[in-house]
Order: sequence, then structure tokens, then C-alpha cells
Amino acid sequence: MNILSCCDQHTTIAFSIITVIGAQLKGVQLAHANIFGAFLVNADLRGANLAWADLRQADLRGAGLRWTDFDGEGFGALDWKDIKDLREINFANQNLNNIDFRWTNLVDANFRGTNLNNTHFYKSELTNANFQGANLNNVNFKTANLTDASFQEAEFENNRFTNTNLLRTHFKGVKDLASTIFINPNDLNTPTNWIFAVFNDDMLSKLGLPLNHNDAMREKNLQAYDLRNSKFKNVDLKQFNFSEANLEEAEFNEIDLSEANLKEANDFMRLITFY
Repeated sequence: MNILSCCDQHTTIAFSIITVIGAQLKGVQLAHANIFGAFLVNADLRGANLAWADLRQADLRGAGLRWTDFDGEGFGALDWKDIKDLREINFANQNLNNIDFRWTNLVDANFRGTNLNNTHFYKSELTNANFQGANLNNVNFKTANLTDASFQEAEFENNRFTNTNLLRTHFKGVKDLASTIFINPNDLNTPTNWIFAVFNDDMLSKLGLPLNHNDAMREKNLQAYDLRNSKFKNVDLKQFNFSEANLEEAEFNEIDLSEANLKEANDFMRLITFY
């Protein structure tokens, strides 16, 4: 029998939950429940009351949390970074202002249309996360991994991407991207793999990149690019064309340069750092 099969939407759970896989828990009252270390993969928690519940080290992969109440006023009472796993979590259309997601596993998370003002993603794993149409103001993505994440049609203001991994991150259609720190050409070296992100034409112009840049990345062509101080980490650079590129003080960490073309790349061997 399902551990919650006895309960209706008005029941308050007074005992510990250990394993609930794919459970239908819409509207269930779980205020103050002990859910420490619970396995709630794919659980439907839409509209549930989790105010002040102990969710530390819980596995919420794929859980539906739309309209879920965590503290009576939003998500502020919950220490998200203590939750074990939030892969594939659905936070679409939520208010996640002032939330601390530092060090959190949010692979494939859905933040579509979500308000993320003053939210922290320091060192979070956000591969393939969906931020389409989200409102991001003063968000901290420092050292986070945003590989293949999408920010299409999102609204940006004063967000920070220092040492962030932007491998194939999609910024096309982002509103007010110019207000975010890393678009300053002098600061472009700070995000890791920034050159492989996808930008709209307006941003390409501001960044001093050719208008065919997105196509050039697909064609592995970085010929004559200014890549001074750029950081490349855990990226496949096989057969890339770096001929005539300026690679002064560039850093290459755990990369594969097999069959790459480095002909006449400026100061390549003398000034580049390999890890």
C-alpha cells in the first residue's frame, strides 16, 4: 500500500516519509512533516503545503511543485542547498526570489517564467536547465555550470557569471542582456567556455563577435578570434580551427585538442596554461 494512500488532501502528515515514488500528492498537508532524506522522485506535490517541513537531503528529482507552499510566504524557510537532488524539478512560474540554491544539483530543472530576483546559484549544476521567459535580477551564477541551459526570452538585469561555464548556453532573445556584467568585452574572460554560448545579433555586435559567430561555432571555426585570457574547461575542441587566433594567457583545463589547427595562433605555446 502506498505510504500516503490513507490520506486525503486535508490530512496533516505527523510521521516520517521515507520513500514515495511517483506519488499523487496534490494538495496534501505536509506542514512540519519530517521528510528528511525522503525519496520523492516524480511525486506530484502541486498545491501541497510543505510549510516548515524538514526536506534536508530529500531527493525531489522530477517532482512537480507548482503552487506548492513551503513556508506560508514562499520558499524562504527552506534551506535548498541541503536538499540532496533537485534534478528535473519543475519550478515553472514560481516566485523564487532571495532563494539560496548554492551547490545544488538542478540538472534539467524547469525555471520557465519564474521570478528569480536576488537568487543564488553559486557552484550549482544547471546543465540543460530551462530559464526561458524567466525574470532574473541580480542573480548570482558564479562558478555554476550552465552547459546547454536556455535563457531565451528571459529578462536580465545585473546578473553575475564570473567563472561560470557557458558551454552552448542559449542567450538568444534575452531582454536587457547588455546590463549583465559579462557582456563587457574587458570581462569576457571571466565565464568559462563563454565563446561557445549562443547570442542574438545585437549581442554579437556588442561583444565584437562576427554576425556569423553561432554558425562558426557549429563549424568549429575560431579563426582570428581574440581569445585573450579565455578559459576553456571540459570541452571537446577536436578539429577546431584556432589559426591566427590570439590566445594570450588563455587557460585550457581538461580539454581535447586532437587535430586542432593552431597555425599562427598568437603566442600559443608560450603563454597558454594547460591543466
